[in-house]
Amino acid sequence: MMMSRYPMRLIMSDNWQNIRPSDHPNDLRMRRVDPSHPMDFFYGKDYQGNYIFTFRGKIAGETLPKPTRLAGIDITLVECENGIWELFMRLLDSTQVDIFKALCSNLMAATRSLKRSQDGAGIQIILNRLKRWQELLKARKEKLLSQSQIIGLFGELLFFKDFMLTRLFPMEALMAWRGPYGDEQDFLIGHWMIEVKTQLSSSDRKLHISSVDQLDITSGQIFICYQTLGIAGDKDIAAHSLNSLVDELMALFNQEHSEATDMLQATLIEFGYIRREEYDDARWILHERVYYHVTDKFPALRATMMPTGVEDVRYSIKVEACTPFIKNESEIISWVFGTDE
Repeated sequence: MMMSRYPMRLIMSDNWQNIRPSDHPNDLRMRRVDPSHPMDFFYGKDYQGNYIFTFRGKIAGETLPKPTRLAGIDITLVECENGIWELFMRLLDSTQVDIFKALCSNLMAATRSLKRSQDGAGIQIILNRLKRWQELLKARKEKLLSQSQIIGLFGELLFFKDFMLTRLFPMEALMAWRGPYGDEQDFLIGHWMIEVKTQLSSSDRKLHISSVDQLDITSGQIFICYQTLGIAGDKDIAAHSLNSLVDELMALFNQEHSEATDMLQATLIEFGYIRREEYDDARWILHERVYYHVTDKFPALRATMMPTGVEDVRYSIKVEACTPFIKNESEIISWVFGTDE
């Protein structure tokens, strides 16, 4: 069935711009972010116009560690009164505003599934997320993505643009993109899981499987989207580099769905992407896109096949061995979204 068109409000990119700085150095001008969110998040500005983001919750009988420090962001965690704690984030470096908004969006998304009584669990998730972001931001500044990572991200973004965004609202499509967050499959839509495999057309035609669980259909139906990319020539106007594909999506969201921009930025950070000139060097064009339905007959390893103690299994499948399981895109659309095209 198609995903429901439920409201998914996070921090819209222009929300802070609509708030004036406070009138007194000791005051803040704050607003609730989303009344439907189970956690109490607020955003606003201080007297100097700095962006502020806070979480307030009742956390009884817990010893909380100091929050991780992030460059350009002042972060404090203090107990106010009657077991109420406040995590306070102030953006000090205005050049980091996109990262700050993406971080705030990520913290809200990570705690959205909690219940209103779970402030203790919420603050632990937030503190863990801050630590994770420190690691991500440090790593992405220090090293480039590998060639296989660049092609993998490019392929997921291409599938996201062509398949997901043409059928779902941007926020729904972004919530369904799970690969950068460590899930076994790249996209989750209802009980359907889609794994995207992308390689250059000049490479050996193999599906590289990262674990026994990646094609395990006990938890739901799985499709594989297999894509090959051709190296673009100067006259291939449909070609993209990794940077230009990201730019196209950002421009689309900024134009029509600004609230999705922050979440896309957060997802790219999870993947380890930061815009760098090196990601403009190679340009590709889609050469082939084929869909396979993973059934119990599909040539894949399964957990039940593994001897006790065997783990961390990686293997490859010859593409030609998957031919009997090809499905056309209209079938995929009908099954996943419950519609015919």
